[in-house]
Formats: sequence, C-alpha cells, structure tokens
Amino acid sequence: MTETGEEEDTTRVILTSDRFRVWIDDLSIGHVRVIKRINFGMIISAIRQIVSDQQKKSEKTRIIRIYIPRSLRSIHSENLQAFIQFAKDCGNISIEVIETEELQNTTH
Repeated sequence: MTETGEEEDTTRVILTSDRFRVWIDDLSIGHVRVIKRINFGMIISAIRQIVSDQQKKSEKTRIIRIYIPRSLRSIHSENLQAFIQFAKDCGNISIEVIETEELQNTTH
C-alpha cells in the first residue's frame, strides 16, 4: 500500500520485445506472453530469467504461466511438454500453458 492507501503495483517487467513479454506479478508468478513466433530457446531463456529473479527475491513461489496464441501452440507442443515435465521434476517449477487468441498490440 502507498501512503494514500492505494495498492502499489509491484509487477516487475523482465524482458519485452515485439515477439514476447516477460514479467513477474505481485504474487511472484512469472508470465511469458508469446505474441509472434519465437525460437523455443527464447522461451527457455525467459523461464531461466524468471526463476533467477524469483530466487534473488527469495520467493518460494515457482509458478510460471506461458501464454501462447492458438496458431503457435502446435509449433512448440512436443518440446514444451518435455521441458514442463523436466522443470517440474528437477526444479520444482510449475509451468502452466494457456492458449490465447491472436494478439497484436498488447502490453502484457
């Protein structure tokens, strides 16, 4: 809360480009929004940065949500599912994939 009684926005933007956005919200949940087709390695890099930021803040929450447009979901499907299982088994990280509609100009 601020001095005026308003809730303070503690969203931390980590990365932003015309192809994706990465941020951590006030509940320490990491978010990756894929806007346009990107290399799978970029998704892994984004997740690595989220987890690193969560660890720096000593946050126990290891939840990451990946928002992928319906048209791109099948492109990353097999690799992403294998990575999600690896993250869960080895890093105690919960990754949720959320299918979205096509997005053009968004901030998150």
